[in-house]
Amino acid sequence: MADDPSIHDLLAPNLQAAIDRKLNIGEVPLLTLGGANGEGLVVTDHRVAILREQMPIAGQAEVDCFDYPYEQIRDVRVDGAV
Repeated sequence: MADDPSIHDLLAPNLQAAIDRKLNIGEVPLLTLGGANGEGLVVTDHRVAILREQMPIAGQAEVDCFDYPYEQIRDVRVDGAV
């Protein structure tokens, strides 16, 4: 399942670099979705990570990576965006 290309969007290079830094050795991304410009979602075999690019200040933008182990997730809500 982790190798199915239909569930792996290409992330912007800075988002991909941010999640690569967060992954533990042996942690496998199962799902990768690009969201609105500067956003992404990565689901691994251990946790869910939300990536958001900050507004750039004098150069390259930083990326916030909010990750949640499955044990902390109680419910999920998805809202549409314009």
